[in-house]
Amino acid sequence: MNAMYLERQAQALTKIHSAGLEAQLILGYENIRYLTGYSGNAAYLILKPSGNVLITDYRYFERAKTETHGAEIYERDREAQTLGAAIAMFLVDETKVGFESAFISVAIWHDVAKDLSHLTLTAKNGLIESLRAVKSSWELASMRKAAAIADEALAETLKHMDTGCTEHEIATELDYRMKRLGSDGVSFETIMLFGARSALPHGKPGSTTLNEGDFVLIDFGAVINGYRSDMTRSYVFGEPSEKQKHIFSAVEEAQQVLF
Repeated sequence: MNAMYLERQAQALTKIHSAGLEAQLILGYENIRYLTGYSGNAAYLILKPSGNVLITDYRYFERAKTETHGAEIYERDREAQTLGAAIAMFLVDETKVGFESAFISVAIWHDVAKDLSHLTLTAKNGLIESLRAVKSSWELASMRKAAAIADEALAETLKHMDTGCTEHEIATELDYRMKRLGSDGVSFETIMLFGARSALPHGKPGSTTLNEGDFVLIDFGAVINGYRSDMTRSYVFGEPSEKQKHIFSAVEEAQQVLF
């Protein structure tokens, strides 16, 4: 596992060098996890040829030591040291430094940049995402497992759907079953909508109850090693009406034309 992260870091450093930079501040949590394995928050990664550094605080320090590969772990005292000052400690020989502007607010970056005024800072996004776009066999296996867990959890959850149950109850049941099957969490807040509310693309499950003949919209996913599945399913609870059959046929025909 360590070799995988070291290889990713080497590939990232090659891209950083090709961009005319000597170091890169990795600020996106997904990118940090991709490069080091660290899955927590409150983290900032300095990627540079002389040695990578992961900056975090006391809340995540022990976790970072356990999960992180290929980087020194630095515990910042948030009360005594600014983030910019902590970063500056590890950028002594570098002058041309990129940063992921897509993952930091303007206000926070202004504060950070005050301590990095001696550097030439360049907003550089997409370097790590370009690596992440090509999946390894391990990543594909994680995605397949996440999808398989979601499939199994849905099959079990459908057995518990009955007249009078609420959207919130069934959404909770589905989330629970995914976690029981090994999911790290949910890909996003599960969408479970009944009846007229199934027309909402991203509605929040509520107290609406299930009735015979209702449309049911489910949008959900499981997570394995940070890789998420995403599945949308539509059902009719009970026997579909002629109108519902017509709607189904129209959507199916449109999909066949598009795909």
